[in-house]
Amino acid sequence: MGWARRLTLLRRLWGYGIGGVMIVAVAPYPLRGFWDSTEVIHRIHDTVGSVQYLPLWAVPVLVWAHRRHDLSMWRLALASAVVILVVALCTGDALGSGSWLPLGTMLLLWPVEDRRSAWLVRVDRLALLAAVSAGLLWWVAIVNAPAYLRFQNVSGGDVHGVRYHYGGMAAASFSLAATATVIALGRSSRAAVALVAASVIAVGVAHRVWSEYDSALAPSWSWLTIAAGVLMAPLAFWEWPALQISLRAAAPSPSSSSHPRPTTHS
Repeated sequence: MGWARRLTLLRRLWGYGIGGVMIVAVAPYPLRGFWDSTEVIHRIHDTVGSVQYLPLWAVPVLVWAHRRHDLSMWRLALASAVVILVVALCTGDALGSGSWLPLGTMLLLWPVEDRRSAWLVRVDRLALLAAVSAGLLWWVAIVNAPAYLRFQNVSGGDVHGVRYHYGGMAAASFSLAATATVIALGRSSRAAVALVAASVIAVGVAHRVWSEYDSALAPSWSWLTIAAGVLMAPLAFWEWPALQISLRAAAPSPSSSSHPRPTTHS
């Protein structure tokens, strides 16, 4: 086995390992509020705050490690990793929250084999739906996330601040907008679109169901979030050019391939 293949294998194993560890470590958080009475007040924070770590980062990393041709998964994970670190820097807790780990992982998993395709931008007509969805999510994030960041910075000994709940809510809001933008600008697999759309809808529903909890969005913003996810969801099921998984050159079909015509000789 050559060095290039060994390096690819090691990077794939790292993706499997870190993605699996993150899922095992973070998945219990949104579930604790359902069986532990002392965690009920943290339901919305743990659920919404886990979005950028689970469906928008850990799952894409696992899929990317297994299916190296699905560059849309790498882009989703990279977008979430950048947002996680930037929000942590804004709150001054980049080291304590471990927010540097996702981006460090994405640098190790950089698609060196297909560098140009990693930044390929393709805008199709149907992708305008994703662009509208992304615009709505950026609107929600820009209006509401600064308040979360402010609460995190002045929370002091507040239990939500100590557990980085406000920072997590801000990161989740920006992660939804960033990953929706990735869907709108690049070729994305159906699985990638489904992950983002489902995450957006789940966050909007969480804000509606637990609207009386601390940090819940106002009804108008939660409904707008749900609408953005619903607008994007059909793109995970329709056949359209921007949702082809592979970025490699497609093999010519028998019907479109040009064969040399037989010549007749007199």
